[in-house]
Amino acid sequence: MADDLQAVFDRAFAGLKLARADYVARLEVREIGTITRIANGIVKVSGLPGAGFEELLKFPGEMY
Repeated sequence: MADDLQAVFDRAFAGLKLARADYVARLEVREIGTITRIANGIVKVSGLPGAGFEELLKFPGEMY
C-alpha cells in the first residue's frame, strides 16, 4: 500500500514539475487611477501620471 501511495505522489509531483517548467510569467504595466468626479460627460481622474490634460481615456467596457 505504501508503494501505491508513493506512485501516486510521484505522478502528481511529476505533473506539477512539468507544469511549472512550462509556465511563463507575463508582466503587464498598467496605470490605475481613481475617478474623483463625473459631470456633463466629463470625468476628473487622479492617479494617472501618464495621462495628459484634456486627453481621451479608454476605460474598461469600451467606455471613453
